[in-house]
Amino acid sequence: MRVVETVFEFEKTLKECSETEKILVVDFYADWCGPCCRIAPQFEALSSEFRQGNFVFVKVNTDRCSELSRQEGISALPTFKLYHDGKCIETIVG
Repeated sequence: MRVVETVFEFEKTLKECSETEKILVVDFYADWCGPCCRIAPQFEALSSEFRQGNFVFVKVNTDRCSELSRQEGISALPTFKLYHDGKCIETIVG
């Protein structure tokens, strides 16, 4: 699973998913966040389980990519966002 490091990389991934009609699933997390650490294995398992499907899973470290976190309105961790056709279709917090 890829870790997105920049806004440019996120936008490129979002565009690629839109062009290939895949759903982008993003885990916004921080290394110091207990709940983020506890859910990480399940997110990894889902990534593996749906690898051949129409999903792309990525992680965004909110401390390293604070600009993207602000842009996406991340105010609590973990936050999961699903994107289809370049637009956020679902947000799950906590």
